[in-house]
Amino acid sequence: MSYWLAIPRAPSFFEVSAGTILWTERYDEGGNFRVWELSPNGQTDDPPCDVAGFASAETLEAVIAALPGHDVDIEAAPHPPGVFHPRVWRNGYQLSAEHLENPGEDLEELRRARRESAIAVRRLLDDLADIFEFVDPDPVNLGVYGPAFRELLLLAASEFEAACKGALRGLGYPLPDRPSTTQYAHLKKPLRLDEYRLRLSAYPDLHGALVEISPFASWDPARATASLPWYDAYNLVKHDRDLNRTRASLENTVNAVAGAYVMLLAQFGEPGAAVQHLATHRAAFTVTAEPKATARELYFPAREEGLRRAPLWNADGSLACTCVTSA
Repeated sequence: MSYWLAIPRAPSFFEVSAGTILWTERYDEGGNFRVWELSPNGQTDDPPCDVAGFASAETLEAVIAALPGHDVDIEAAPHPPGVFHPRVWRNGYQLSAEHLENPGEDLEELRRARRESAIAVRRLLDDLADIFEFVDPDPVNLGVYGPAFRELLLLAASEFEAACKGALRGLGYPLPDRPSTTQYAHLKKPLRLDEYRLRLSAYPDLHGALVEISPFASWDPARATASLPWYDAYNLVKHDRDLNRTRASLENTVNAVAGAYVMLLAQFGEPGAAVQHLATHRAAFTVTAEPKATARELYFPAREEGLRRAPLWNADGSLACTCVTSA
C-alpha cells in the first residue's frame, strides 16, 4: 500500500497540502516503508530516507508527526507509484525521458501530439488576431457574424474534436466509429476543463461577456452539445450554413478558439517550447484560473521502474483508475 503525506514546511507549495509532499511505498513483507521527500519540481531527494518497522499508516503517521515541526496529513494513494495517464496534465511534475519506462515510445508520442496541437492552436490565434484588426471584441460586437467568423468557428471546433479523440484514445476509452460530444464529455472531469478561466491579453479593459472566458463552464454531460453554446453553434452552422449563419458570431468564435486553447493546456500544460511562445501571441489568452492538482492526482516516478502509462478507462468503458474522476 502507498500513502501520501503532506507536511506544511513550504506554504507556497501545492494548495491542497500547503506543504512538501512525502511519498511512501511499502517495499517489503515486513511492513517497512520507504519515504521520499519531493521538492516542488517533483524530483526526489537522493538518497531517500528509509523508515523501517511500521506496518500501518497510523503508526507511520505517528512517527513522522513526532519529528520537530512536522504536522502530517496522511492519505492512502489511489494508484501505485510510477503511473501516469497520457494527455492528462497534472501541474507540479514534468514528464521526462529519464522517468519513463518506455521513453522512446511514450515521450515521442506525447511530444508529437503536443507539437501538432500547439501548431494548430497557433494558427487559430493567427486567424483570430486577423479578425480583431477589423472587429474589436467589444460587447457591442459580440453578435457580429460573417464568413471569416464561420470559417474560424469551424476550424476551432474541429481542433477541439481532434483533441478530444486523441485524449480519449490515449487514455484507453473505447471510441465508437463516429464519436460525439457524448463521448467527449467524459473528459470534463479528468481534465477539469470547467476550472479554466481566460482573458484576452491585449484587451485588459474589456467588459461584458468576454471579460472572463470559460469555454467549458456550462458543459453538462447530460446535454453534451446544447450546453456548449459555441459548439452547438458550430454544429448548426456546419450542417446548415444558410439557416444558422448568425450563430457564427464573434462571441461563439472567440469561445471556440478558447476551447481549443484550454484543451491544449489541459493535456500538455503550459511549460515547454511547443506552447510557451503562444503566451506572447498578438491574440493571446492569459490564464486567470486553472486547476491545481491535489496530492493524490500528481504523477511521481517509482525509483526502480520509472513511470509507465496507464489507461483511465477499461475496454468496456468503465473507469480503470480512481485517481481522477470522470463524468
